Amino acid sequence: MNSKPASGQNEVSSEVTAMQQALTSLTHVISHDLRAPLRAISGFTDLLQQQCAGKLDADAEHYLQRIQQSTQRLNQMLEGLTRLAQVSQAELRLVPVDISALCQLLVTELTDRYPQWSPAVHIAPGLFACADPALIRSALLELLGNAWKYSSNGHAARIEVTGAGIGNQVELCVRDNGIGFDLQFARHLFAPFQHFHAASGLDGIGMGLAITQRIISRHGGLLRVATSPQQGAAFYCTLPAGNTP
Repeated sequence: MNSKPASGQNEVSSEVTAMQQALTSLTHVISHDLRAPLRAISGFTDLLQQQCAGKLDADAEHYLQRIQQSTQRLNQMLEGLTRLAQVSQAELRLVPVDISALCQLLVTELTDRYPQWSPAVHIAPGLFACADPALIRSALLELLGNAWKYSSNGHAARIEVTGAGIGNQVELCVRDNGIGFDLQFARHLFAPFQHFHAASGLDGIGMGLAITQRIISRHGGLLRVATSPQQGAAFYCTLPAGNTP
């Protein structure tokens, strides 16, 4: 077996790294430079609504409301781009993380945030990984949050968090028995601003999984999904294995 590193692979890796750095810088610039005109649009729309209160017909009032809604939506998208850039640039602090305990805390947070939903949650004990605590918290909150909202309108909703060792890595799985989706769309799932469902009261901007994938990738891991319509979804992510601190 030839164990000599391929120079072509090193060149590709360098090019990918350079492209990622350039994209991160561009995203950061765009998300900041667009905020000033966005604030101007929102501010002048507010002034127009105040000065013309009671003078506009229903259609004009509706148009102004639509402008405000669109500016708010765009602002959320810019915030998502900024967060994606920050995740890409943040310095990793790798320490042993008790994944089981962290997931229990996140479930409590989701229960408080959405008291109207109460899926049964099982978290396997003894799950540990070597990860950045803040970043992995963000990633797991996204995966658990997705499972929470997409299993919310089903009967006997259930979420499971499990894990298995694979060499020097641990593969975590966040599984739900919710609505799922067609796997043919999975290649778009981790791209920014992608939507597959309009979950009641929880329709976001479609950045969560893109950010989660970036976090897992920065840990040297992979994020993948197994799903089918009305059969739930299972998100798998690999992380460096970690022992009990």
